[in-house]
Amino acid sequence: MRRMNGDSDSLFNMNYFAYQSWVKQNEYLIKAYNHHRSQMPHCMGSLFWQWNDIWPGITWSVMGMTEPKPSAQGILQEMSKHVLKR
Repeated sequence: MRRMNGDSDSLFNMNYFAYQSWVKQNEYLIKAYNHHRSQMPHCMGSLFWQWNDIWPGITWSVMGMTEPKPSAQGILQEMSKHVLKR
């Protein structure tokens, strides 16, 4: 796979791309969750539903096949601030 900028001498590092996509996923999940919470009383939060996926690959899930992606810990920490505990 060649770089998108047309540089034919260097190959695109897929592992780096995957990791950076997970980092961005973490940032945007937290931003979206906090934005939803800030819209009270019209929106009281978010329903988090994309925990894992049934196949390996770059997906929206926060759990990889062997380990959590960076967004798993980030969204859990953010949501735990607002979860009612007994």
